[in-house]
Amino acid sequence: MQATAVRCTPEIDPERNGAEIICDALKAHGVRVLFGYAGGAILHFYDALHRDPELYHVTVRHEQ
Repeated sequence: MQATAVRCTPEIDPERNGAEIICDALKAHGVRVLFGYAGGAILHFYDALHRDPELYHVTVRHEQ
């Protein structure tokens, strides 16, 4: 069986930022659930993720 690459080339829209384009690319690849840590460097992505109803984020934590 040969793997098929998914090509994601969103329309260029000067009103969209990179975080929103990443959300579109994830959806184009079939991603619906994400796991991760929130932090200062990724806050723009988390803002876009919060506005996108098709993506669900699970915040991972530990006992510390």
